[in-house]
Amino acid sequence: MSATAFQRRRREVLKEKNKIENESVQDTDVTQENKVKELKFIEDIEEAHQLAIKEDKIKSLESLKVEELKGLAKEKEIEGYSKMKKDELITVLAGD
Repeated sequence: MSATAFQRRRREVLKEKNKIENESVQDTDVTQENKVKELKFIEDIEEAHQLAIKEDKIKSLESLKVEELKGLAKEKEIEGYSKMKKDELITVLAGD
């Protein structure tokens, strides 16, 4: 193989190597992007789950009488509970 043929072949090999490296970087970017999307999806599911739990808690608190809510607020040592209305008590208790 002559020197020029060798250099030409060397350039071709380097081009192929660069092409493979670029594809690898793009694959890595896609993989990381997918991981970010997956994590965001998981966070959204967890947030929806927490919201559902809070809604269930509010529904169960709404079924209680004001005196029962005040009793819970007293147990949790919430200040000013005795002067609160039912909606206020539910909001404060659901936040715990």
